Amino acid sequence: MRSLCLFFLLFLVCAVSGFGQEYQFIVFFTDKAGSPYTVDEPGEFLSQRAIARRNAQNIPIIEEDLPVNSEYVCGIQALGVSTRFTTKWLNGVLVKADSASLQTVLALDYVDSASYAAPLGDVNAFQEGAVISTRLRKQRKYKGVASEELTALQNQMIGIDYLHGEGHKGLGKWVAVFDAGFPGANQISFFQHIFNDSRLIASRDFIGGTDNVYQYNSHGTQVWSAIGAFEEGRFTGTAPEASFVLCVTENDISEYRLEEYNWLFAAEFADSLGVDVVNSSLGYYDFDDPAMNYSYDDMYQNISVSSRAAKILASKGVAVVNSAGNEGRSFWKYLGFPADTPEILTIGSVTRDSLYSSFSSLGYETDGAPVKPDLAAMGSSTVLVNPSGSIFNSSGTSYSAPLVSGMVASLWGAFPEYSAQELIQEVRSTGSQYSNPDNRLGYGIPDSRRLFGVLSGRPRAEGLSVFPNPVQGRLLKIRWNDVNRKGMWFLRIYDFSGNRVYVEKGEKKSGENEAALKLPELAAGKYLVRIQTEEKSRVFKIILQ
Repeated sequence: MRSLCLFFLLFLVCAVSGFGQEYQFIVFFTDKAGSPYTVDEPGEFLSQRAIARRNAQNIPIIEEDLPVNSEYVCGIQALGVSTRFTTKWLNGVLVKADSASLQTVLALDYVDSASYAAPLGDVNAFQEGAVISTRLRKQRKYKGVASEELTALQNQMIGIDYLHGEGHKGLGKWVAVFDAGFPGANQISFFQHIFNDSRLIASRDFIGGTDNVYQYNSHGTQVWSAIGAFEEGRFTGTAPEASFVLCVTENDISEYRLEEYNWLFAAEFADSLGVDVVNSSLGYYDFDDPAMNYSYDDMYQNISVSSRAAKILASKGVAVVNSAGNEGRSFWKYLGFPADTPEILTIGSVTRDSLYSSFSSLGYETDGAPVKPDLAAMGSSTVLVNPSGSIFNSSGTSYSAPLVSGMVASLWGAFPEYSAQELIQEVRSTGSQYSNPDNRLGYGIPDSRRLFGVLSGRPRAEGLSVFPNPVQGRLLKIRWNDVNRKGMWFLRIYDFSGNRVYVEKGEKKSGENEAALKLPELAAGKYLVRIQTEEKSRVFKIILQ
């Protein structure tokens, strides 16, 4: 199988030259004619996990999923124009060119148009590993807090404590975090359980062009901590047993539409790997070049680059969660983009008393507009971890959004039979003001405890169990309480990273109540077992000894 990297990046497809140009553009192609890839062989450009996620949600693989034609990219490079990331969804490539070179590119038969993305300079340089300033835009001041279990309140507010008590902490789900950097995250104790269990699936820096995301701005480290950090008796993220993909998309010292394209590149990367949930604590509406600015009229129109990317990502069966923004007291007041996307969960902020945080961006109210934000969680004085390994408080919807992202991952791990959009709607339905939403908190504060009870009470493949647990001697048995039930069954076993390691199927006949399986030689440890019948599916955690 070809390396997946070829489908996200095209640094060196053929010889390149001409690193002296002054601007960056996205060049869009007319078509994907002549592509060596087809929708009938998706394993050539999507991971098996990404294919399985689509299949489970009855999502077809379409031409939009095909990589760009590499010959088109090579044709641009042959003109002496440098290329970087490609976008299959929008069918284009990021290039560096001056106006004369761009005109030459636009003259190519297979080039449709180009869009200005950013100027060149140290902040947007093509050098791999370029060090970028760590000035965080609109960062709120924070203060240190005492060493104790201080995440309890923010977790209890959305029912995470109950969900964790039931054993659902995101195991088997992959969560991608798009942010401005994750310095210190690979060194401090709060994330070591993730690295020790090999649950850091991938990382990508779409600013510097490397896999090193442990640099730049601390904002991403703080956001990730709300989901994945854990230290017994001190700190509990909302999905500490999930697996993660870390992406740097935000260039903190400048603001151009290039960052929205970085968001798009990361979305395609995450989707192709097979990610389940994406957390984005980012938003856009004004830029250093005023000509790029969005207006209120652009809201909910699928116009912004990031909103188009978020809509497509959601259509691939990914649950996307985005912060509403912190513009409630600014001249703008309203959501940023892609928070306007109807198919995603947009999260506002409340205080520790469950009241609206005055900085939280409002939903823009216009005819036919969806309810936005969708929900709210504790974004005032949220308890987080910083790169030095200290626990502290900080405020912003950047920190309420990841609380909900982890909630979604943990719920989805408990009820994998739901599609992303089905689960998103179920989460909305538990909002504290679902019957009377507004443009400050949307449907209100979600309640995962109540939702767990509701979903558990619905028909599933109940009366089903696996034993013994822990499993000894590689012998695993399935038991049905209803001996009269009959039909096909499918069993799949996944490791902690979400990789499928074993598949079996069989047919239960009326009068039978057990099936015995001899498992292959698997490493000792924890695994997920998913059993699917003709009605529903059920997931169990087992330990192999």
